[in-house]
Parts: sequence; structure tokens; C-alpha cells
Amino acid sequence: MTVIELIAQLQAHDIQLYLEDDKLKVNAPKGAVMQDWLVEIKTHKPEIIAFLKQANKAPEQLADIPILDRQSVLPLSFSQQRLWFIDQLQHDAAYNMAGAFDIKGALNIAALEQAFTLVIERQEQLRINFISRAGQAEIKIRKTEPWLLSPQKITAVQLPQQLNDFKAKYFDLESDSLIRTQLYQLESDHWVLAIAMHHIISDAWSLGVFTRELAYYYHHQMVEENAGAEDLFPLEIQYVDYAAWQREKIQGQYLQSQLDYWQKQLANCPVLELPIDYPRAAQQPSQAGRFEFQLNAETTKKLKQFSQKNGVTVFTTLLAAYKVLLYRSTGQDDICVGVPSSFRQSSALEHLIGFFINSLPIRSDLSASPSFLQSLEKINATRLKAEQYQELPFEQLLEHLGLARDLSHSPIFQTMFSLEHRSKKLSLPLDGLETTFSALGK
Repeated sequence: MTVIELIAQLQAHDIQLYLEDDKLKVNAPKGAVMQDWLVEIKTHKPEIIAFLKQANKAPEQLADIPILDRQSVLPLSFSQQRLWFIDQLQHDAAYNMAGAFDIKGALNIAALEQAFTLVIERQEQLRINFISRAGQAEIKIRKTEPWLLSPQKITAVQLPQQLNDFKAKYFDLESDSLIRTQLYQLESDHWVLAIAMHHIISDAWSLGVFTRELAYYYHHQMVEENAGAEDLFPLEIQYVDYAAWQREKIQGQYLQSQLDYWQKQLANCPVLELPIDYPRAAQQPSQAGRFEFQLNAETTKKLKQFSQKNGVTVFTTLLAAYKVLLYRSTGQDDICVGVPSSFRQSSALEHLIGFFINSLPIRSDLSASPSFLQSLEKINATRLKAEQYQELPFEQLLEHLGLARDLSHSPIFQTMFSLEHRSKKLSLPLDGLETTFSALGK
């Protein structure tokens, strides 16, 4: 788990970290279970302090982000541009982000519809499309229209197939709303709300922003008739403004300083050759399988103790173990693994829905038979260094590395590693209702 992910999880539990005279302070709500969190905070303490110091400087830079004239040509971010290009090559649902909330109780459909309308009005990314002009993409912003849930009565037996079809439905980036919902009614007081977004307008953090704001507006619709966007944290900019600012910033000397690190780090990076049963397909498919297993409480406890003893996070320990596993499985000692990073430089960006996620290649040399502790130390140092250069979008890195395109595998790294805690599971606390979230797999 990176520092940014830890801070995001703490904020999801209303636990705030801040600096006072360069000393780290924690503010937690009454009754919060802090034991496990304090272990994580102590393990990350130097990194958290460094991050918060840098974040405190960021608002000065972000304050300079101009608000674009919405009548002008609106640019895509680097990440959006890559997904748009992929969509031109393959029209499938590989980048759909979908989940479902099981809801029990007296659901007020009109209040929920109004809550959707208000969130979509507030978050501009939920109202955009991508228009192709002369082979290039531009952003078009739609006007806000009342959101309709159109409940559909089905049986519990029909539900799995309905959800599978919902998840697999393709988004046309040019004409479809890039958020989609379907409300299923199983019984008079039992509902399932399915929500899907295309990854080009959202990421995992954004889903948390969306559900918090949806619950907020639903609450206000239940207790008072008029609750507008002005009741929430004000959004001084939107994602499209940030995207234009990012494009302006990442050029010239700043771009070169970022590239210098990554070009040296990734020079002659080999393709990971796993011992698979069949030859690699000429074009990488989007279908995937899933294998689930659980670590028991005792193993988890030992992992945390080991990580704390060695001054690293549980994420880094597991990443090191994963790299050693890849080394033993492939016989390769030069291993590069992708790590997701949600790079939001300040609180001004925390409340925005948008595609902020970046991918960091973490490359390790496991030659000369290092011990696990030696590997762990080197991997931790590499990860911390990579986070200093995480502002360079992965798409820009690919463009400047000039790698030959090979559709049979992903460029730079062919495997990713991430760690998500159960406490990070999406929640939708609707007044008087019991809700449970489930992600919809591929």
C-alpha cells in the first residue's frame, strides 16, 4: 500500500492526517478503531510527513490552473487519450467499471433519481463524450438531464445473468452516457442497484467520491426538498481544466527531468515470459480468469509484524514476495511489475471524479541470489524513488520511449500488483436502508 492509498483509506474513515510544526498529527472521530491504522501510520511516518509537506506546496501550483472556456476545443488528458485510442482499435467492455449495491428497505426512488441528477450535474466528467474530428478526439459536454432509474422487476434467479449482461454492455464513447445504471426490484423492499462507468472518466478513488456524494444528496432529498450542489465541498475546477494544465506543465525541462529517470530505469527492460500452457496469442485478449484465496488472521498478523520490523509497508513486503515468485516461476532475474498510483496532488483534486490513476513500473534485479531481506530493501528503495517521478503519465512515458508496438503483450510490464483492504470496499449509506456492495467481474 502506497502513502497515497493509505491516506485515501484513512480519509474514507474520516481519519485526518496533518502537520503541525512539522510533526505528524492524527484526528479521528469518536469510536474509531485505531489500532491497525496506527501500526500503518507508524510504519509510513517518514513517507507521510514528506508527502504532506509536498502536498502543502501543491495548492500554490494548482491555484494557477485556469478554467477553460467550455466553447473552446477541450483536450483529453494523456490517460484518456490512450484509452480513446484503444477504443478505436477494439470495441469491447474491457474498460467498464461496474458494481452492484444490494439494497433492503423502503427505497425512495424519486429521491435517489434526484441524487443521481445532482451528482451528475456537479461532476462534469459524468456528462462528457469523446468526439472524433480528423482522427483526433475532442471532449463534448452534455447538458444535465433528469436521471431516471426505470426499475425492472426480476427474480433472484434472473439476477446473475442480468448483472452479467449489464457489465458486458459496450459504451460508445461518442454517443452514450458514460455512466449507466439499472435498478432491479426483487421484492417489495429488496432492490439491486447496478452502476457502471467507463474507465476513461473515472477511477477507483472516483467511485468513492461518487458514492459519498450520492448518499449525501439522497439524505438531503429525504430531509429537505431543495439541496443543491453548493452544499458540498466547492469544486473550483473540473477534470478537463486539470487535464489541460497537466499538458501545459509536462513539457520542456520538467518533462525531460522525469524522462531522464525513467529512460535510465527502464533501458532494455525484458518481456516477462511466464511458463504458460499455450503460445502467446498474436493479439492480447481482454478476457481473464479469477483465482481467489484468503490469508488467515495469523499470517496477516505476522506479515504486519515483519513489515513493521523491517521499516516497510505490507504492500512492499507482498510486492517483494510476488517478485520472488515470478523469479522462481520464470527463471528471469530482471523483473518489472506495474503498480497503480492515484496521483492527486492536493485536496483540491480529492473531490473530483476523473481518470487520475497512473501506472508505475517497478523494476528489480534479482541476480546474484540476494536474500529476501536484501531484495525487500532494494524493492522498497526503488518504489520510493519511483513515487518521486510518478507525475509523468504512463502514456507519455510510452510515447517517448519509442517502443515497437506488439499487440501480443503490454509494453514495459506484463503483470501488475495492487493491494486493496476490505475496509476500502465501497459503501452507500442511504438513510434507513441496508446496503451491500459487490464488484461485477469480467
